[in-house]
Amino acid sequence: MDRRNEIEFLEWTTRIVRSILNRDNGRLHEQVGGTKKRLELADTIEFENILKDRTNELTSKLKESSNLRESDILVNEIDTLESVLGCLSDLKHSGKARAIEIAIASNNYHHAKRLREELCNVQDMESEISAQIQNKIEKL
Repeated sequence: MDRRNEIEFLEWTTRIVRSILNRDNGRLHEQVGGTKKRLELADTIEFENILKDRTNELTSKLKESSNLRESDILVNEIDTLESVLGCLSDLKHSGKARAIEIAIASNNYHHAKRLREELCNVQDMESEISAQIQNKIEKL
């Protein structure tokens, strides 16, 4: 049972990653706009949404589970997905945040201000893309 669950989890993960890597970016390009940064951000948001959906699905299974071993496996899978989500979040914004800290420590306030503006622009773009993706999902 344990091996079967691990294999199913790995197969699910592999399918998700392959679908992202093999997807038609031309269609996505039309939906979110042109720049490479927007496309990368859209990919990241969609990947996050997939992971969040899977986490919610596993959490529901965990609530219904009466088998201790199955519960342990579900908890491990949920922890793994939440760890990946945390890493994605760190990757999206920690580089800019660290650069802002360095600029302030170096008394380079103009550079820090510019970096803050760039970070705000990225966050605004992320919100816009999330809304576009949500609208796309609602239309389906």
